Amino acid sequence: MKIKLDSMSTRILIPVFGIIIILIGIQTWTAWQNANSEKERLIKRISSGHDRLMNEAQQIAKENLQLALALSAIDSVKEAVGLEDRERLIEIVTPIVKSIKSHSDRVLKVHFHLPPGRSFVRLWKLNKFGDDISGFRKTVVEVLQTGRPVYGIEAGRAGLAVRGVAPIFWGEDTKRPVGSVEVITSLNSVAKRISKISGEKNAIYGILKVKTTASAFDTKGQIGRFSTLLPPPKGVGEGLVDLSLLKSGIKRPVIKEVGNLLITASPLKDYKGEGIGVYVRFIDITGIKNRIQSAVKGALLTSFLGLLLAIGIIFVVVRVSLSRPLEQALGAMNEISSGKMDRVLPVEGASEIRDLMTS
Repeated sequence: MKIKLDSMSTRILIPVFGIIIILIGIQTWTAWQNANSEKERLIKRISSGHDRLMNEAQQIAKENLQLALALSAIDSVKEAVGLEDRERLIEIVTPIVKSIKSHSDRVLKVHFHLPPGRSFVRLWKLNKFGDDISGFRKTVVEVLQTGRPVYGIEAGRAGLAVRGVAPIFWGEDTKRPVGSVEVITSLNSVAKRISKISGEKNAIYGILKVKTTASAFDTKGQIGRFSTLLPPPKGVGEGLVDLSLLKSGIKRPVIKEVGNLLITASPLKDYKGEGIGVYVRFIDITGIKNRIQSAVKGALLTSFLGLLLAIGIIFVVVRVSLSRPLEQALGAMNEISSGKMDRVLPVEGASEIRDLMTS
């Protein structure tokens, strides 16, 4: 029976190929895991700015409070509020506020109030006054009741705003305010400023707690109990912000990946630390994904070429050390069996094969 040496080579190489395939699989899995880890690190770094709006708002609220305290400390302002002289107050404050605005890039509004929570002077809307705001303007009520200043985010008729509210005292009574003054900055304007400076695409969603604050809310953009205060930029994140994301985002920062878009949602809290809205950002991670895919492809290509080289080396070694010497031995054995007793076998191949040749 003729011995098929090729089958022996095949039997040797098949396990080798199997091991190599397993190694390729391990290398692929490792490259994929490393790429995912790198992706998570990059995403975490990018999404770490989710609290930027709250930090900016808190800083602006402090600045607004400083302006409010400065206005409340002017003697003529104290007297005008104490005497409830609107014309006099407007005459005094208008040039001051105009000067402040000329040195600031923020849109500021100044509002004076009387106890227990009544609008006295809105410098941006002079013909509207005397309305009761105590039902939804808790910062004003608190300042008028306690005589202590307050700052932070609070909802109003114009949506969510960053406020600094200071009491106004007049005469000898330093415990009971005769009124209060607040400096206001729209939270939307803060988000837009961040977007302009950093190129960040964002949106704001607020909770409607009081009907009187509904005028500034986009009822068409209603998502459950959340209303759209600042809609996403056109063509970005359309239909991707759902109730589930907002419900989670008002409790804690969350991240949602949709295709090449990373969506972060983080809570907006009022001056008492209660959740009143959600800040949503839309981050394009196409570049990150492309870099990761390139890295994975490069790693796999390098592994494949390296393993292909290993296959070639193994094949040559098996061929030189085993297959060819055995083929020569088989040929010699056939010649000897046919009567050529003087046939000499070449001594080559692995040591075991050489021993076989000389035996």
